[in-house]
Amino acid sequence: MRLRHLSLACLTLLVAACGRPALTGAAPKAEDAARVMAAARSAGEAEVVSWNTPALAANDTGLEPTDVAAFDRNGDGKLDAAEQLGLYRAVWDEMGTLARGGQTAPVAPPTGPADYHPPYNTAYTPTKAEIFFDAEEILPAVVQTLQSAQRTIRMDLFMLGGSQGQKLAELLVAKAKAGVDVRILHDPGFGLAGEPHTQIIPVMRYLLDQGIRVKPYPLQDLPRRYGHPLANATQIDHDKFLVVDEQVAMVGSMNLIDVGVMNHDAYFRLTGDVATELAATHDATWRLDGPALPDFGKAAPPAARYGVAEASEGQARILKTDIDRQTTRQGLLDAIAGSRKSVHVLIFEFGDPDVAAELVKAARRGVDVRVIADPNASYDKYFPAFKKVKLHGTPNLLTTNILREAGVPVKWYVAQAPHQEMHMKAAVIDHERVILGSTNFTYQAFHTFRETSADVVSPAAAARWEDVFQKDWEAHAKPVLKQTYLERVITVAVKGFDKINLSWW
Repeated sequence: MRLRHLSLACLTLLVAACGRPALTGAAPKAEDAARVMAAARSAGEAEVVSWNTPALAANDTGLEPTDVAAFDRNGDGKLDAAEQLGLYRAVWDEMGTLARGGQTAPVAPPTGPADYHPPYNTAYTPTKAEIFFDAEEILPAVVQTLQSAQRTIRMDLFMLGGSQGQKLAELLVAKAKAGVDVRILHDPGFGLAGEPHTQIIPVMRYLLDQGIRVKPYPLQDLPRRYGHPLANATQIDHDKFLVVDEQVAMVGSMNLIDVGVMNHDAYFRLTGDVATELAATHDATWRLDGPALPDFGKAAPPAARYGVAEASEGQARILKTDIDRQTTRQGLLDAIAGSRKSVHVLIFEFGDPDVAAELVKAARRGVDVRVIADPNASYDKYFPAFKKVKLHGTPNLLTTNILREAGVPVKWYVAQAPHQEMHMKAAVIDHERVILGSTNFTYQAFHTFRETSADVVSPAAAARWEDVFQKDWEAHAKPVLKQTYLERVITVAVKGFDKINLSWW
């Protein structure tokens, strides 16, 4: 296993590795109160506890009774200040299994390879825009788009796997045999671990056995973070786009894998210059030197099929986080700042407090701002270790609390199927403009991952999106409430992880 995989496994298999107790483990050792509080202040933990922090009753903690007992050292049914600090440290360790500190010298972002000059349009260009929701619409549209290819297919994907990935792989093989030039860029982790990994490997084996060209994305060329030795351990190619014949592109949020098809997701299908731009970006990246392709061994297939669609005229441009550009965050901030009527957000991971602050400003101008965020309670389908850790809301507790305290309406998405996530990364502005793609509203997604979103002005597409948002707001979401103590602890830990650039979001 490569160093990147070892580092990421260490970071994300959260429970276990450190000496402090897990949330369902043994009680912390007794410590001198003065030492505890001095350490709290020096580490920034005074946001959680202070000298005069009152004892917390068990039913006010947000913890299960067994967890309260694990931290209640004197058995009085409450958590005093030192016991609350023990809880904070346990949460910190479960989020990373790493000690604070260990800072490294700043590392300058790479400038990228000298020959990497993909075209980039900052202006909107004409397009026909179609929007698709959830697997029952997205998968037929993906198949229909791939089937239409006459010359080229370019795909850049985070996850392609499982039975759904196999169906698409068989279609790609058929198109290649018909003379279409098929090229797939894929995240070099190929699922990294757990269920995604086991679903991706058979599909990769099949594609390679059939002569399809697959290249791991060159993560080493992306901008890098500093502040902790493992600051870049979770860097990924998170893209989810495909282009056929340099003329039609699909850009969205759904991973084309069985562990992703139950999620609440969306895709655009776009024509025109945005498709040409994405194809050229893919070709420029294809020429770069990436990591070696793993030896997946041999495999065999099954089979299947699909088909549907409907378009509206509009304007579009591409927003990226890439080797040479990070434009999505500014595009989103500008869109919110320029909003006149409404900003409605459906989001999987939302960790950027500046975006939250801009939403608050818009609401104070009289704009109808509403946000539905995912509670992040299904991480265990990607990494089984999360079953042991109830860190729900990471990192969204930080930003949803900013919104709630400012009086901005914000809700948690309520899953409509087992393991379903609100997996969209989207905002609709003034009932006419939709920003949608792979980019979560987080530091990593805005700065150091490989991400693609489409910024589309199309009243018809926006109206369709608004219908979905309103239905979710009324029937599939519940209000974000005042934080429990545990949620406040997780929020402070999120800030700490962001501060030393150790966040995986």
